[in-house]
Amino acid sequence: GVDEFFTQDEIFHLRGLTNDGVQGLSVISMMRESVALGLSMETFEARSVSQGVRPSGVLRHPGVLKNEEVAKRLRDEWSEIYAGPANTGKTVLLEEGMEWQQMGMTLLDAQFLEQRKYQTTEIARWFRMPLHLVGDLDRATFSNIEHQSLEFVMYTMMPWFVRWEQVIARDLIIDGERYYAKFLVDALLRA
Repeated sequence: GVDEFFTQDEIFHLRGLTNDGVQGLSVISMMRESVALGLSMETFEARSVSQGVRPSGVLRHPGVLKNEEVAKRLRDEWSEIYAGPANTGKTVLLEEGMEWQQMGMTLLDAQFLEQRKYQTTEIARWFRMPLHLVGDLDRATFSNIEHQSLEFVMYTMMPWFVRWEQVIARDLIIDGERYYAKFLVDALLRA
């Protein structure tokens, strides 16, 4: 609980992106909205799957249900027997002339899936990660993955390697004529 002040030569400080040349900026704080949207979508999807029927169709009754009690019983039994991932694929028993009407994927569902995919791309972009390294192989081929891996080393990792080398040389190495810091990336550059 006590504030202490240190000079630059007392602290090894690897700066990332900065707004003032001294204080590093957190990538997470810069991309807060992207992460928050991704987490919200994950929560929404998890609740949708775990808490009930995601209807792929509807039950159609030829007439009007007799009363609210019958409707409640039907709704409760349907949820108990068929709702949730553990009950997927069970045989449906319909009564009183009811029919099952198949429903396709709604535009809202398709848009939700598209948005989730975009969030993966957005978060990878903030960290300068090729999509194949975060498991998105939609546009991947053998030749472009090789080039993306090389680009990852050159454009994502190399700036960090250089930053580390410079800070090590500035803050940790006393005899700069004799010693130096160098990342050996030859193994990373091999296809």
